[in-house]
Amino acid sequence: MSRPKKTILKRALLLMTVVTLFFLVFTGRVIYIQVGKEVGNQDLHAMAESRWTTSQTIPGERGTIFGRDGDELAEEVQSYTAFAILDENYEGHVENPEETAEKLASYINMEVGDLKELLTRDQFQVELGSGSKYLTLSQKEEIEKLELPGIYFRGEKKRYYPKQVFASHVLGYTSRDMSEAQMGLEASLNDRLSAKDGSLSYQRNVKGIPLLHKNEILTEPKDGEDVYLTVDDRS
Repeated sequence: MSRPKKTILKRALLLMTVVTLFFLVFTGRVIYIQVGKEVGNQDLHAMAESRWTTSQTIPGERGTIFGRDGDELAEEVQSYTAFAILDENYEGHVENPEETAEKLASYINMEVGDLKELLTRDQFQVELGSGSKYLTLSQKEEIEKLELPGIYFRGEKKRYYPKQVFASHVLGYTSRDMSEAQMGLEASLNDRLSAKDGSLSYQRNVKGIPLLHKNEILTEPKDGEDVYLTVDDRS
């Protein structure tokens, strides 16, 4: 066999050996990852679970304080906070800041000029001041009747005292969002009245749609205890 042919054969054998070794190493690495589920001390299974698993809070409800006749003296109710989306790339944004400010200002106790300034900021969304917080359902519905593009609501819980000042020195009070109890029975019985939030964890796909037939982890919320007093508004 001539020398050039021997050289070509050796190079071919060397190349085949290198390719074979590379293939074996690559295959071994794939098998190792599939079996061990780990790369660089990172647990791939845990990473995948973390990426596709989401969790949401399920709020519990603070206990209600009743009077002798069964009337609610302190209770948790649903309220709403208005906000505005300004980004023009978002389909439902504020289209006419001046008109929106003129129509909405009186409903949230804000000057038209101040509201217009908020609605013309270079932000994705803005809060609309203290007057837009803790709105009742009827207030929310009145604003919705204005049909203002870009104005939205989010639900929030708040503490409500239907009889206003009646027995206020006994009941005490909490902050509106019930994050802090101050004075009276609200404070002294806070451990009993307080709720414990639950949670729901589940897997979803890349579009955020929950996956079917996947185990959900549900922790039920625990509502606070109700309290019954021996006082009423005729006492």
